Amino acid sequence: MSKVIIYAPNVHFGGGAVLLKELLRSCPTDKKIVFILDERYKSYSDVGDNINALYFSSSIYGRIEAELYVRKNSTHQDHIVCLHNIPTIFNHRGKLTVFLQNRLIVDRESRYGCGYKAKIKLNLESYLMKLRGRGGTVSYIVQTESMAQGLRRLLGMKAPDIKVLPFAGSSILSKHAKQKVLTDYIYVASAEPHKNHQNLLEAWEILMTQYGQLPRLQLTIPPNAVSLKQTIEIYKKKGLKIDNLGTLEHEQVLESLCRAKALIYPSKTESFGLPLIEAMSLNVPILASELDYVRDVSVPTETFDPNSPLSIARAVARYEGYEKKPREVLSSVFFWNAILR
Repeated sequence: MSKVIIYAPNVHFGGGAVLLKELLRSCPTDKKIVFILDERYKSYSDVGDNINALYFSSSIYGRIEAELYVRKNSTHQDHIVCLHNIPTIFNHRGKLTVFLQNRLIVDRESRYGCGYKAKIKLNLESYLMKLRGRGGTVSYIVQTESMAQGLRRLLGMKAPDIKVLPFAGSSILSKHAKQKVLTDYIYVASAEPHKNHQNLLEAWEILMTQYGQLPRLQLTIPPNAVSLKQTIEIYKKKGLKIDNLGTLEHEQVLESLCRAKALIYPSKTESFGLPLIEAMSLNVPILASELDYVRDVSVPTETFDPNSPLSIARAVARYEGYEKKPREVLSSVFFWNAILR
């Protein structure tokens, strides 16, 4: 009997873990499905007793052990689905599909600000993607059309068929729909450079210094992002109202979204942008970057240039209704009056 192997090493937090949780919740009971999971996922979500799950260490040895297990226990009739963004290193007898969620792998320009080690890892993953993807033996699933375009550019003329299949957990949203209590703005994001927290903080300072406004901003910065947390403290000492909620469980994210006046989303690149989809489902207004990934999954109330703190601040000011009118264009007489005074 053929089986499906869901291969998910290194999936243990963030949007990838949320989607994995949804797959586990909706797993068909009449099919033979095996989940290969990262041992760290145990602390993220409980896996039901009805799920056939095997856990492997996140170490290099553990990853190799997981790969060898899949190779030994798969047949030509099986379907191996990789949820960790890249194909398996070893060839397998079954059909291989990659569910690609990380835009940084396919878009070199979006890696600006990544550390040296992260860039090396992303370059290796891109190389593996091109090496395995051009032969037609690997199929791909992505969540947006702009992500599909990026993958086609990476793989070139020999790119295989790519399915665009957006999905998210819908069952957990309905019970939050009537819990909305207005507070201020929230940005649900981790601390990677492309999340663009620095420009957001500068925008909040502009709102204070140029507009005289002090909206409260809630962030979800993890404990290990020491440098960013120190930067936030500097801005708080200037008088900005910034709260770091830390790492939230998915249920807490939904509750926090419901209490927010709006979701602000200045990220420079995303493969999916799960908080955007959740905000749309909960009828929470969105202020976001004017980029393809945003329009792929949402209809923002206001947009801005994510590279410009002033543009971000102006979008908030427009939404709040206190945006300033452009300066009046004067005649050259005013120029002469200024320098001859």
